[in-house]
Amino acid sequence: MAGRRKAAGVDDQAFIIMFFSFVAIATATVIFDRKEIMTPALLLTSRIFLGIFFIGAGMAHFDPKQNNTYVALMPPFLPNPELLHKVAGAFEVIGGAGVLVPMDDVENAAAWLLICTLWAVFPANIYCLFNSDARRALRDMPLAMAWIRIPIQFIFMEWVRVHTQTSLEELLGL
Repeated sequence: MAGRRKAAGVDDQAFIIMFFSFVAIATATVIFDRKEIMTPALLLTSRIFLGIFFIGAGMAHFDPKQNNTYVALMPPFLPNPELLHKVAGAFEVIGGAGVLVPMDDVENAAAWLLICTLWAVFPANIYCLFNSDARRALRDMPLAMAWIRIPIQFIFMEWVRVHTQTSLEELLGL
């Protein structure tokens, strides 16, 4: 389709579909966990998607085409935005891979690393909400989408936290 922009090899429509698919999986995991109807198979599937999501999100930080986008999202009071966004990306990759390792200590450390990383990048989401230049850098994000990112951040935190409750070893029967 002519006119559709691509970033990191993914056009806007595909990106939006993928992103909200992960949001739906995260939301379902949190709701099912709250209602105590989460089965081991659903939890395992959710864990796999969690790992894939964060590995992919983290790897995007290392795509040279995305560097200016991540730098533009950084609030100006933070030092060395180039380094900080790469550290955040590395933590996302490490955390995403770590939640897929069937060892309790590794899984929990990885999950808490992801939760801390989500909190650490929260100022960028707030900055994006109130700064039109930052939204423009992020695929001309509409203001409504910037508002939606705030609760989604908390859904992702809870999605990760749910996975600190049951080990992968337990889910795999190891």
